[in-house]
Amino acid sequence: MRVQTISCKLKLECNSEQRLALNALVTAYQGALNFASKTAFDLGKTSSASKIQKTTYHEIRAKWGTLPTTMICGVARQVGSIYKTLWTRAKQHKDNLKKGWTRKQYKGLNRAPIFKSKTATLFYRNDYSWSKDHIVSVTTLNGRIKLKYSGYQKHLDLIKSGSHCGAARLWYDKTSKQWYLIVSIELQSPDVDFSSLWKVKGIDVGQRNLLVSVDSEGQVVFKKGGLVKAKCRHYAKVRSGLQEKGTRSAKRALVRLSMRERRFRSDVNHKLALSVLEPSTLIGVEDLTGIRERLRRRTGKRASEKQRQANRDSSSWSYAELQWFITYKSFFFDSIVVAVDPRNTSKGCSKCGHISDGNRPNGSVLFRCQACGRVVHSDKNGGDSILQRTVVKRQDLLVMGCLSITPKVSNVDGSSATGVQVQQVNLRNDLN
Repeated sequence: MRVQTISCKLKLECNSEQRLALNALVTAYQGALNFASKTAFDLGKTSSASKIQKTTYHEIRAKWGTLPTTMICGVARQVGSIYKTLWTRAKQHKDNLKKGWTRKQYKGLNRAPIFKSKTATLFYRNDYSWSKDHIVSVTTLNGRIKLKYSGYQKHLDLIKSGSHCGAARLWYDKTSKQWYLIVSIELQSPDVDFSSLWKVKGIDVGQRNLLVSVDSEGQVVFKKGGLVKAKCRHYAKVRSGLQEKGTRSAKRALVRLSMRERRFRSDVNHKLALSVLEPSTLIGVEDLTGIRERLRRRTGKRASEKQRQANRDSSSWSYAELQWFITYKSFFFDSIVVAVDPRNTSKGCSKCGHISDGNRPNGSVLFRCQACGRVVHSDKNGGDSILQRTVVKRQDLLVMGCLSITPKVSNVDGSSATGVQVQQVNLRNDLN
């Protein structure tokens, strides 16, 4: 049985008293998080949730006595997961230093993480539960309150049908001054029959072309990124002017602008993901773990204005989010996404296999193979290479019933952890 978790965003209808109750809850939860974070830092930057809970439970109970017990336990788990992520990044940074990919110092563990956003994690049936007529019961510091909610109709239908719900996040949007409940819902679907994967696709992501799709039937789809890049550069220019101004109104405008830019990028990636998905398809994407560190870029005084602009474009490239959208949406198309080795997909010929830097001098748009003389668009050649490696994995599925290498795509996106988790295929245990 395949399992996929989705997030449902519900808008809560609150009166003034209920708003105060929710605000008091998230304020107490935020204080408990910061206290636990400081304690974990003093304990040697530990990531052990049990150790953090044993050390902080009674003090949190004394300071924020009306905070529910389940939420206090959730504080320890949340802080522990944050420190675990920081230690993982520190280890990756150490490896990057050895490989010469970076010279910067890692400062993520120099001080205790500070939690600033107005959020609180609620656990199903303990801290929140559903009632009839689109009403949710939410715990507060002074008992439960019942709130009406609204949202996307398909999500409302899933909740009404009794789908399995997990933890939820209570969140306050400062811009709209609105409370939201973001609920995780677990969906299940029958296993995919490997023999039904009649079509194979290779997906190459980039900046010049946001997405290039090549399938086993010879169809090629280019999704250009010129307009998206231009709009993001416009956002960057406006943001630079507001930062230089530095007034309170400019800072408020910066918050609104950043949210607008994130929504724009997410909308583009959602549409791109839907445009390439088809039923019963095996989709191959590149494992781009550590690509930002591997790219050698000039910085500081040595960098020209053109190089600085290229650095800004690369830093804002949301490749991981796009791959993640393709992955989780494939669940609804009875398709599977796997990650392939990205080495030499750009400078290796997909026809004869010849690998040379001369095939793409100076990163040119045209790919000219020095061995067989093939001339093709470089992104098309990359998509062909990914397609061929995906076909090899399809043979693993058909012949062996499993993948020789467990597919997994990095969730490291430089600016945010968007989380790309490709469906893993197991030999006897079907699909996760």
